Amino acid sequence: MSNNLYTYLKDHGEDPILDTSGFTNSYVYDSYKNLAYEHLKSANEPEALVRSHDHKFEFVYINNPEINAFAFIYEKTDVIGLNIGTVHQLEAYFTKALNTGIFEWVVEKKQRHILLEVLMFLAVEFIILHELGHLYHGHLEFDSCSRPFRKMIERNLDYEEHLESRTLEMDADAYATLRSFGKFMSVDLDQNLPIIRSANDLLRFWIFATNSFFYLFEEEAVDFQHIHQENYYPRALRQAVNIDISTIFVKQNKPEFAECYEEIFREMFPLCEKVYQEVGTHNPSFNRVEELLSLADRRRIEYMEEVNLYYREVLYDKLLKHARNKLYKNL
Repeated sequence: MSNNLYTYLKDHGEDPILDTSGFTNSYVYDSYKNLAYEHLKSANEPEALVRSHDHKFEFVYINNPEINAFAFIYEKTDVIGLNIGTVHQLEAYFTKALNTGIFEWVVEKKQRHILLEVLMFLAVEFIILHELGHLYHGHLEFDSCSRPFRKMIERNLDYEEHLESRTLEMDADAYATLRSFGKFMSVDLDQNLPIIRSANDLLRFWIFATNSFFYLFEEEAVDFQHIHQENYYPRALRQAVNIDISTIFVKQNKPEFAECYEEIFREMFPLCEKVYQEVGTHNPSFNRVEELLSLADRRRIEYMEEVNLYYREVLYDKLLKHARNKLYKNL
């Protein structure tokens, strides 16, 4: 990391970590950094690029206990920052989850340790890809608001800026879902892994990791009175939309796998919910059922249709000028 970038981060209230070699399980942090560069390489493959660029890249850990990641561009350097709190919170949640015996064939301590690393890897991969989506779909070069880290925490934005933020965040989620799920669908499994009985098990792990990740966000029922002032979809809505995206991917690219995928998802979703209720750090008085039922409200459909229409009619053409990877026609 250059001194200028380090100073820039410090000046903006971030605390970059220059060396993780002294961390417990430092190899894990190295693996996530390598994962970021692996996906960067894929995004820059000639068949993936629709617009060339001369940007460098930096992946940096931030000394912050909160769960968060961000992306920004500094002097022709693409930067992705990941709070170490994200790693810690994922590890804590998945450790508790595995201790409930959710995957009954994973019983030995060594097996649980392997699966813990797999679940964390899948969740962190989604986070990294989300931020890469901001970079490679042109969100940061397009961003009319020019906010340095895309934290989007202001509450004085006008209506269209809120709508723009939700649309860009949904596009970044779609980028992450399609690439992480697409990678899963194309890999050759190591059948020697003691936690995998068949490809279906890896699908179970992917669903559990990517779906459970959203539980770490603030719990919230959809507040339809103020929903248009939000910069992100509510977490339950993000869960549902990402599930829809992966389902569409299967039907379009692996139709022979569609029935199996839907069957495993019907198995895993209630299991995810059960584990969350058992080990989540949520407020006991919070009604998760109410949060999920809000997804069936007709106003939710109108809310999502507004985002999709805004993407197709307004943002798509604007992003085309800046996107490095091919944009999606619909979210």
